[in-house]
Amino acid sequence: MRAQLFMNIESALIKLRRHCLCAAGLEAHLTRADFSYCGAAARLTRRSSSALDFTAACGELFGRIFVPGAAYRATGVVLSDIAAGAAGPADLFDDPVRIENIRKITAAVDSVNSHYGKHTLHLASSSAAGRKEAHPRNSPAWRKANLLKGESSRRRLAIPLLKSRLKSR
Repeated sequence: MRAQLFMNIESALIKLRRHCLCAAGLEAHLTRADFSYCGAAARLTRRSSSALDFTAACGELFGRIFVPGAAYRATGVVLSDIAAGAAGPADLFDDPVRIENIRKITAAVDSVNSHYGKHTLHLASSSAAGRKEAHPRNSPAWRKANLLKGESSRRRLAIPLLKSRLKSR
């Protein structure tokens, strides 16, 4: 559950950076199996769009709302106090060197992810969200697993589907 929550916050921040926005508020919520939900909110001292700035707050929120042994069905995050432009100015107690290093790391991660695909580089705390347990529904569809000659997982040949035409006759 924690890993999925961190994956959600990373995805939301990727969208923020894509639109040149930054946020200062964070709300995390968990939906239980009976569709009841619990949530908590936190606020950063300055606006940011880097996952490294939001991880401590997100981990603290998760600790407040997670109940061990309860069955959960979904996680979610909401970013608030969104503004256009780069990260907000540092306050008196922020380390400007750390802030600049985080900005550079985030730019490098975005560069790699734009070339190789979303979440190629991600937080270690969200890596468990990408792993799926062995289950028949977790296996890819036959057409995705068996590519035709000249196809890749990202580029398909433009061949019309013949099944639908045969059924309509």
